[in-house]
Amino acid sequence: MKTLVLFSSANHQGNTAQVIERVSQHIDMEIINIDQLFITAYNYENQYPNDDFYPLVEKILQTDNVIFASPIYWHAPTAAMKAFIDRITELTDVTALKPKARALAS
Repeated sequence: MKTLVLFSSANHQGNTAQVIERVSQHIDMEIINIDQLFITAYNYENQYPNDDFYPLVEKILQTDNVIFASPIYWHAPTAAMKAFIDRITELTDVTALKPKARALAS
């Protein structure tokens, strides 16, 4: 089984990073720091510059398990994690991308 961790934190050595490190000693997984990616915020026009969102979606589609790892600040994940999660909405808005949304759902 292939496991992918989507990690985001203001403190890259903090509690969330430490938990991921401990888990990685028992599970083979790839960790992607989404703070280092360029993901444009969701917009209703679905007009985006060339960013890292689509390659990340393709990587997720090729994995068995996805772990979202982010501390919670004021009842929300980090801004980068929130932007990624919001952007997933695009997959349900754009007809050509709906098969990818369905694949993520399964």
